[in-house]
Amino acid sequence: MKKISKMHTSYNCSRNMNLYMNLSRLPSDILFFDIETTGFSPARSRLYLIGTAHMEDHAFAVTQYFAASPEEEPELLEVFSSLLKQNPNLCSFNGNGFDLPYLKGRYEQLGLEIPDMSQNSFYDIYKDLSAYRTVFGLQNMKQKTLEAFLGLEREDIYSGGELIEVYRTYQKTGDAALLQLLLEHNQEDLTGMAALLPLYAFPDFFAGDFQAEDAAVYPYRTVSGAAGEELLITCIPGQPLPACISCQNDRFYLHADAKKAVFRIPVYPGELKYFYPDYKDYYYLPAEDLAIHKSVAAYVDKGHRKKASAATCYTKKTGVFLPQEGEWITPAFYQEYRQPVSYFELTDAFLADKPRIRQYCMHILKILAN
Repeated sequence: MKKISKMHTSYNCSRNMNLYMNLSRLPSDILFFDIETTGFSPARSRLYLIGTAHMEDHAFAVTQYFAASPEEEPELLEVFSSLLKQNPNLCSFNGNGFDLPYLKGRYEQLGLEIPDMSQNSFYDIYKDLSAYRTVFGLQNMKQKTLEAFLGLEREDIYSGGELIEVYRTYQKTGDAALLQLLLEHNQEDLTGMAALLPLYAFPDFFAGDFQAEDAAVYPYRTVSGAAGEELLITCIPGQPLPACISCQNDRFYLHADAKKAVFRIPVYPGELKYFYPDYKDYYYLPAEDLAIHKSVAAYVDKGHRKKASAATCYTKKTGVFLPQEGEWITPAFYQEYRQPVSYFELTDAFLADKPRIRQYCMHILKILAN
């Protein structure tokens, strides 16, 4: 088994690690790890490389353990068992989904004792960020895709799958250049994890790490040219966002960059319905198209009233409204009964209430993220 150690002073690695740890997301003793295998199934392939990395004196220390032959694979697994004992906190990219299950499978296949992992904490960058694929506008959440999203470039041009044949050729030839390709790919996976750490600013932002700065209504025109008005809310992220994002549905639009996030919400001017909850206590007046309480309906001619149903137990209000899902702000108004989208009245008091505007933005972010 070969052991290869290098120190990297990459600005992206050291800066991002320090920033990330300062935000208390990762413990200071975190160990990154990544494995390379000859396939996906632990029963029909084997492990040939384990790479690890950690911060050391403001540099990124990378250590790789390489098995040139099948006979050396048990040594790799023994190394991993030792790493677990020495490092309580480990971080990977999709390690919870692939690396750890694969390693456990190889221990079983080789008849080795599976190490106790219950005392270790495993952080998974892929798992933490996968919910934001739509927000990022990406086709997939592969590590290289996320690196490209941040504008990062690799020297390594191979995928793990493509390197399987490179490894098999190396076994036959011992070509040092092929070994370098294998090590380089694993090394860039490790350093790439640190380079991705600023992306955690997005989960923090969507969880409320921002402040509402301004909210005002402005005129605008739709794509068809129709005139309307929209509410623009400007927020300041608590930490710089590492890339621009734009996401929307048919009611909300968000554009965010490093310094600010702007929400655009078309307002709804017109008449909406407020549905009373206790419809059995009301009568519906068809001529007036509204419901009134039984105590008042007693004075209305029986021919002009009928018992209200849940769908006819409403009164109407004309005004300017903002959309929401459910009844986050009350009173909630609807276009029709039981629609998923409700509205609340847009008032000067709301525009002046920054804490409430911030909560409305969080409501929008939850919708856009889903």
